[in-house]
Amino acid sequence: MSRAIVAFTACVLALGLAGRTTAQIPTVEDWRLDIQKVVDDLTLTHPDPFGKMGRTTFLRNVDSLIKDLPVLTQEQRFIRTARLVASLQDAHTQLEPANPLFAQFYPVRFFPFDDGLYITSAHKSVASLAGAQVLEIGGHSVDEVLAEVRSICGADNPCWAKYQLGPLHCSSIMKSLGYAAASGDLTLKLRRQSGAIEAVTLHPARSDSPSYGLDASTWDWVWRGEMYGTPIGGFDDWVSAYKGLSTNAFRTLDKSRPPHFALLRSHSGISIPEKDAYYIQLPYIGDGPTESFLDFWKRAMAEVDKQRPRRLIVDMRRNTGGDGSVVNRMIAEFVKRSDAPPWKELYVLTSGRTISAAILALGVFRGHTTASYLGEPAGAGLNSFGDNKEFDFPRTGMTLHVSTVRHDLADSTDLSMYTPIDVPTPITFAEWQAGKDPAVDSILEGREMRSLPIIAVTDGGPAMRKAYEERKKRFSSVPWFSDPAEFDMIHAGEALESAKRYADAAEVYRVLSEMRPYAWRSWDNLGNALYSLGKKEEALAAYRRAIEVDSGNFDIPRMRDILVAEFRPSLFEFGAPIEKVRAAAVSMGWSEAPAGPGEVHASAKELLFLGKKRSAALVFRGGVLAEASIEVDPSEEENLLKQMAIDLGPAVKLNDVWSFRNGAFVLDTARHRVVFGPS
Repeated sequence: MSRAIVAFTACVLALGLAGRTTAQIPTVEDWRLDIQKVVDDLTLTHPDPFGKMGRTTFLRNVDSLIKDLPVLTQEQRFIRTARLVASLQDAHTQLEPANPLFAQFYPVRFFPFDDGLYITSAHKSVASLAGAQVLEIGGHSVDEVLAEVRSICGADNPCWAKYQLGPLHCSSIMKSLGYAAASGDLTLKLRRQSGAIEAVTLHPARSDSPSYGLDASTWDWVWRGEMYGTPIGGFDDWVSAYKGLSTNAFRTLDKSRPPHFALLRSHSGISIPEKDAYYIQLPYIGDGPTESFLDFWKRAMAEVDKQRPRRLIVDMRRNTGGDGSVVNRMIAEFVKRSDAPPWKELYVLTSGRTISAAILALGVFRGHTTASYLGEPAGAGLNSFGDNKEFDFPRTGMTLHVSTVRHDLADSTDLSMYTPIDVPTPITFAEWQAGKDPAVDSILEGREMRSLPIIAVTDGGPAMRKAYEERKKRFSSVPWFSDPAEFDMIHAGEALESAKRYADAAEVYRVLSEMRPYAWRSWDNLGNALYSLGKKEEALAAYRRAIEVDSGNFDIPRMRDILVAEFRPSLFEFGAPIEKVRAAAVSMGWSEAPAGPGEVHASAKELLFLGKKRSAALVFRGGVLAEASIEVDPSEEENLLKQMAIDLGPAVKLNDVWSFRNGAFVLDTARHRVVFGPS
């Protein structure tokens, strides 16, 4: 190590330890004790710390880290410890630096878009960098660097991890990862707005933001909108890539800007009468600087009542949480209007930055309103952890955040890390810079952005089918995109059945059976709708599929009652007088002959059974039907046996005879016939 680098390192350590002497620099023993304390705090505080990665693996990683401590720098020790905590895969459980050693930041804001990593805001000292695309970082690919940076931050899912780029802006982190020079300088390969590609070196600067104070090492600023920068200078010192506006400009409402850019500091409600819409943006959950949360909602909803827009949009894409206790006050404004909502279409927008109390808000929206969800999934699933507690480690300069509560906002069996999205709306940097918004613009332009269940109930089954096919084609490659929840589709189908719109209901269930071919309820409900339409053969096929999919489902007795009734030809009404049976069979090639005292044998040559006209034999005793059978082809007996087992239930076998339902139905393979008896 050169003398210059040694001097630089000593200077940074002295600065980073805020007044300590070199004797007070954390020792290996200090780190060992604090790491053990981190493990203890995690284990004792978190409701289920090892549910995702396993306790044994975690503890092995702890041992490995402690063994490596002597050969690691102070920065590397922090990174390894932070990565250890992040391995628990919980956005509310992570380690952050609380040490001026990590208070040197780059003067740009990196932000990910669907088409790459861009600089959305730059300090005035490097203002020309705003809008540039990042092609390489420290000579390495962007994907490689971002993957390593994100591994330091806790995340429930990739949507939240996507935006966790705080460490990327910290020179101490980037130097320790080997991407920045010993001085902290970071070389980037950029594509300028002009298209020119060039290398640029970023020099870190000491954090001095009035919002956080001198030498703040926090990553909290990442939770702010993408027009905000790192904690260097004030809001007016940063230039955004949107029209060159300063960060400060977005802290004041300006309705001349696109709705999603109108205000980032607080809640906003914007009427868009020319598009028959009203837009609400919630950047956090809680009181604003000049208005309480409840007062805002009352004012906004009063405006909605007056305007009665077709489209009401609630945008939570930048909402990183806040005070979850006020969520019920918000949803009460919707519940009180639920019988006669002043809007026709309700849209809720989310992104990977929607987290914490915002997910609580998302949960109550799903539970108490009928809405369509656009954007990308929130930063955690509906069932996830939160309400973190802080633990400070002044000896080594760390702050640990640990979840204390599990929030169950969906069914307890819902293990998905993603919240459902009806229509993904990815955004490119070019769209962002032009002020375009694929979600809001599509809604305002009248494109079909509603959920499939809502389309079905409002516009019918064919319209829902069309939207389903289009979305399946467009979004099949999106890893987190999924079909609507099974019960949401079932509830739509049930609403249509209640309105006697059986054809629309059947189409809903038919699509659901395609989405979830192994869900028995899909087939059961399809059978019910088809039966109501009089399409008996299709209905019976659906019932059989429901039983095949789950032979233990609770609705089998009801389905089998229908299948049994349809399996027995209506002609075989045991106890019916011969005159009645003869009249019903007159067109079936009927013939009869006496066979002894009080007994008549009859046949019907063209009785329709299982889709084919067949020969049937009937025996009348005392003038009423007593026995009946139908001839079958030997080649179809194997499949017929399977169908009878589904339709009628388990069989009892004796030689070449299979008896179903206590002998009410018999397949006699020796005589190639199905014999029917009284139930």
